[in-house]
Amino acid sequence: MRARLRRIARWALDESPTAAVPFRHLGQAARLVVPHRRSAGSEEISREWADRLQGVDVLSVDMFDTLVQRRLLRPDDVHEVVGFEAGRDRRLAGLPWTDMRRQAEGVARKGSPTPDVTLDGIFEQLGAFADAELLASLKRAELRTELELVRPTARGRALWQAAREAGARIVVTTDIYLPKAELAAMLTACGYEGWDSIRASGADGVAKFDGSSFRSLREDYPGLRILHVGDNRHSDVRAARRSGVTAELLERPLDALPAARGGLPSNADPRKGRFRRSASRRTAWGASASAALTEDWLDRNRGRADVVDEIGYGVLGPALAGFSQYLGREAERSGIDRLIFLAREGAILRRAYEASHGRSALENDYAVISTRVLGLSGLVDPTSEESLHFLTKTSAPLTPADFVSRILPDVPEADVRAACRRAGVAWGRRLTRKEARRGLAPVFAEFAGELAAIGRAERPVLIDYLASLKTSDPGTAIVDVGWAGSIQSALNRLTGRTHTGFYLALSDSPTTRAVPHLHGWIDQRLGGRTARDFRRVYARTPALEVLLANTDHGSAAAVRRAPDGFAFEYLPNEFQGTDAERIVRLQARALEYVRDYAENAESLPAEMRELSFEAAFGPVFEFLTNPSLSQLRALRGTQFDGSYGVRSARLGRWWIPTSLRRR
Repeated sequence: MRARLRRIARWALDESPTAAVPFRHLGQAARLVVPHRRSAGSEEISREWADRLQGVDVLSVDMFDTLVQRRLLRPDDVHEVVGFEAGRDRRLAGLPWTDMRRQAEGVARKGSPTPDVTLDGIFEQLGAFADAELLASLKRAELRTELELVRPTARGRALWQAAREAGARIVVTTDIYLPKAELAAMLTACGYEGWDSIRASGADGVAKFDGSSFRSLREDYPGLRILHVGDNRHSDVRAARRSGVTAELLERPLDALPAARGGLPSNADPRKGRFRRSASRRTAWGASASAALTEDWLDRNRGRADVVDEIGYGVLGPALAGFSQYLGREAERSGIDRLIFLAREGAILRRAYEASHGRSALENDYAVISTRVLGLSGLVDPTSEESLHFLTKTSAPLTPADFVSRILPDVPEADVRAACRRAGVAWGRRLTRKEARRGLAPVFAEFAGELAAIGRAERPVLIDYLASLKTSDPGTAIVDVGWAGSIQSALNRLTGRTHTGFYLALSDSPTTRAVPHLHGWIDQRLGGRTARDFRRVYARTPALEVLLANTDHGSAAAVRRAPDGFAFEYLPNEFQGTDAERIVRLQARALEYVRDYAENAESLPAEMRELSFEAAFGPVFEFLTNPSLSQLRALRGTQFDGSYGVRSARLGRWWIPTSLRRR
């Protein structure tokens, strides 16, 4: 078994093409129209349907999730939207409208003499809880909500266009309790026109799932060749076939996900897994809205998106949207009216914040401030604990010569060797961060004069640069990825002011507990599950920093005065050309998600617009802790550098899940 797992791990990192995954067919009359969601774009699908519709007289097509889809993936979430409106009515105060509405539908179905029920029949069951006037108002609210939440699918438009060009008569066949007039309004709003008729289970008393709709269809179009297309394997394929109607499956993108997982998280579909079994309503709403966006994006980009695009849209996108919402909410609570995003990860955080909040975004700026820039200015006292922390900071083991040369590149190698010999440190041995802090203090002490000179030169320039950014002004906060709060602590010491900071994640340490006004989205200081999540994310910091990296330049090395203000020196950009292009494309898709979510949220009640933490960060958390083989292969070997330009590393075997790692 272990040998097989090792082969899978090696396959995850090799250059071979992705293995083909066969799909299970449904029988002679049923075929899978889209065998792989990257197989063709909308134009290719239209041409494919044009060939299939030759000789077809009547196209019967399912409506929901085939021609149109809601902005919330789960149909029942429509009742949640109406429930907020109902809750604002004093006559229903305290009553669980959503649960009442679902129970009323269940009761109505049990007592219905036909296969389905009507909306009127459902609302009749609610007469004991509200008067006729209020029920009529809520019914109108539900119909209005259905119309506002619906939008066309790219696959449905392609099918419709092909049917019109083939001269087939189009019949919309759907199992739904809504009135036909409302269904027609939805189709028209989504750009569909020219249908022959609409068949709705509630209004017509027939249904697809038991075959009565298809038998009725054959009676109304005798002697004509009928083809039915829909997304449900039973109602649209098996039932149609049993009733003598040829049928084809037009699968929803998320329904194809288990067979062709790609770059999306395994829990991208909230109809399945843990979201379905146990989730708070707020988490469920966010997951439903996010999944609807992802499905729409997959539908629109079929044939044009690859695994990197999917990681950007479906993994990083929700995290950026959730953090942007957190940032806006916490800034308002703290009385903040201006934000300073710190280099380099702050670049993508800033773009996401602006995309999320649009015109309501606070005034903001981007500051070229890094741990290195602040650390150099602090070398005025090179023997302090803070200076030693900076001088030995690294994410990759380095030799003592590397530690010294990255700060003092002009010091002769012989002098470094002599200092190491006197300190009892092996000159050529690579040291971890902890080992360096224990053993290199006497080495750096021998170069205290040179280090202090650097600090005296860097400090006044940096103070003036910070003053130009007004980082110490009341109502201004800094924004960064975070971890230990060291940058905010250094800013406080440098300026003598107390800054406010908002971070993606904060550790539980003496620094973070001692520095006031530190706010973290993932805050280990809160303990419990948040602390466990932080530890697991922090252990995979490089992978997260790769997703958030600014590929325009390397890490900030120094701030210099310039005739028109300030100029900046950077360390070499650790990203190679193909790596940089990959990250740029990934982040572009993530920002596309943020914009889509902000636009989609406008159609939802205020109470449902904010993503829960689980819905927002869950995909990134899974990506970091349990990446799929496709995700591993898409980003394997991406180069990063956490050693101030001395030694780069690559995402590789350490990122493979434990079960697939060579024992």
